[in-house]
Amino acid sequence: MLLIAILAVVALIVALVLLRGGSQVATPPASATASVAPSPTASGSATPTAVTSATATLRPLAPGEWANASVNYAVTLPKPWRYSFEESKVFANDQLAAAVDVYTWQPPGYKGLDPDWKVKILVSRDRQGLNPEQWANAAEGGTGPVTAVTIDGRPAATRDNTDGINRQGASPPLFRHTYIRDGALMYDVSGQQGCCVLPPTIQAGDVATIVQSFRFLGAASKSGATIAGAVRYPSEGLPAQIVYAIDVKDSTHFYRVETPQSASQVWYRLADVAPGTYVVVAYTTQTAPGTSGFSGAYTRYVVCGMTPPCPHDPITLVQVGVASGDYLLGIDPADWSPAGSYPPRPQ
Repeated sequence: MLLIAILAVVALIVALVLLRGGSQVATPPASATASVAPSPTASGSATPTAVTSATATLRPLAPGEWANASVNYAVTLPKPWRYSFEESKVFANDQLAAAVDVYTWQPPGYKGLDPDWKVKILVSRDRQGLNPEQWANAAEGGTGPVTAVTIDGRPAATRDNTDGINRQGASPPLFRHTYIRDGALMYDVSGQQGCCVLPPTIQAGDVATIVQSFRFLGAASKSGATIAGAVRYPSEGLPAQIVYAIDVKDSTHFYRVETPQSASQVWYRLADVAPGTYVVVAYTTQTAPGTSGFSGAYTRYVVCGMTPPCPHDPITLVQVGVASGDYLLGIDPADWSPAGSYPPRPQ
């Protein structure tokens, strides 16, 4: 119990560690929850008969790239641009909006009055199955014509949006939105140009460069559902992990994905998951199959927010109900506890 308490305190005081040039390590913000119910901690080993691994489908990152594997994309960040954990957000899984990622040149805690130049990526659930041009026409606030383009070899569409501010006789578009679909998700990639002076630390073309660098990490989900979230660890370093979604009715049926020891990959994504009910557990790569070791899980403590007065004893895994076509975000195996707390790593 003392060890669990110490680990909980350590997890709370871990600060964001942000390195320059798109190589950052940090604890992502608290995420929204799926349609879930608590389940007692399971035990016992099993030999799997069905395994899905997303690792082989991921394209490697180039220098300067930042990847959000949970929503399957990467962008290249010029210096001093970075991913903003402060402004980015994951929404509840019953909402149309799934997540928004924000990229900024401003350092954490910046309080200056310089213009707010940034890039935003809004990810939404495309429940109607619209193509990018249809989505662009339906998007609120769009102005001007919709233009068909190609992004990362896939059809996309662009459209401008202006805030109507008169900038000394001219009111150019404040945003240029690019819409592109990936499976059940629609991406709105927009570059915001602040008014009216370019910050001295960035280049005039940085916003457009980031938007144009957008690409997908792997293939879109072909069938079934997706479970995704952030990987964490109670330390400033983030070790390589293997995340499992284990069927609560049959522990020999599971899905797995490896997350590398990487400063810019702090998320995981399990695609093509069959409908069912699962528990999500993360193990370090040093954890031997058939043992649990020091491991993390998606628990009631994570859903509560991992801050007092959230109860941490007893540890309770959360059952994640998955239906066909679901794209569940915020399923974070972030509650790290000693060996024996969670099911052993599948063989």
